[in-house]
Amino acid sequence: MAYCIKCGVELSEYIKACPLCETEVLNGTENEEIINSDYPDYRMSPKDETKRVKHIFAGKILSVLFFDYAIILLILNILINKTVSWSMIPVLSLVLCWFGVAYPFFRKHNTFFRLFTMNCIAVIVYLLSLNLIISGDILWSRIAGLSIALLWVIMAGFFIPERIRKILPVTVYYILSSVILFVVITLLIGNQLSIFQVVLPLTILLLVLSLVSYFVIVARANDFLGMSSVILFDISVFCLVLDIIIVHYTKGTYMPSWSIIVNIVTIPLFATVHTIKKSRELKSLISKKLHR
Repeated sequence: MAYCIKCGVELSEYIKACPLCETEVLNGTENEEIINSDYPDYRMSPKDETKRVKHIFAGKILSVLFFDYAIILLILNILINKTVSWSMIPVLSLVLCWFGVAYPFFRKHNTFFRLFTMNCIAVIVYLLSLNLIISGDILWSRIAGLSIALLWVIMAGFFIPERIRKILPVTVYYILSSVILFVVITLLIGNQLSIFQVVLPLTILLLVLSLVSYFVIVARANDFLGMSSVILFDISVFCLVLDIIIVHYTKGTYMPSWSIIVNIVTIPLFATVHTIKKSRELKSLISKKLHR
């Protein structure tokens, strides 16, 4: 085994220069032509590279299909009506499908939140464009877009990076987001009665549900079944309260209608998920007791 003549570091036989002081090694062997590093450079495996090529190829095929359908629809519209009118609706739908289906194939790293964000933006733009084409305004689409934006804000709280949480705690994030959304909705609606009877109660409800859901999910260590049960519970409560608020605002009563159907679906699902979770915990507890 060789040693550096300057700093005394132990060297491998194939080393040409000391890695510490870069002093040239005079007795390097012929193995240096075969091995020239103690730590091989990182290279993407052929399997990963092949998978990446297949993803890009699939994205290109889907893009060509969506593009061809869009061109065909535009040409048919021009040939039949001598203008571009009804074809814009399916073309916009194809663009939305491209963002949701084809575009992710071109990205190297896809995460759930990144895809969710991209699809939220695409759906908002789609609804605004659709409303503008059909009615010449954005009356209903702005409300739908704000609802999607509110859903994104709620989901974003669960995916805030740890380095940002040190500066902006989750509780502060939800409070600020609720205030900003409330101001935006107030500016868009402009009706004071509807703001105080509909928008403000729903904003407070969503803020409370978001905060409680976040702390419950974090306390359960992001368990999938626990997260599913919390989301189902949130849907049940939100739909019920939303129905009651709208009925009271429009008819002056407190009798819910459509939310009963939603709860007939969500409550059994919530009970099933909760039972499965408790059953798994019971099995785990019994297993631990028997192995002691």
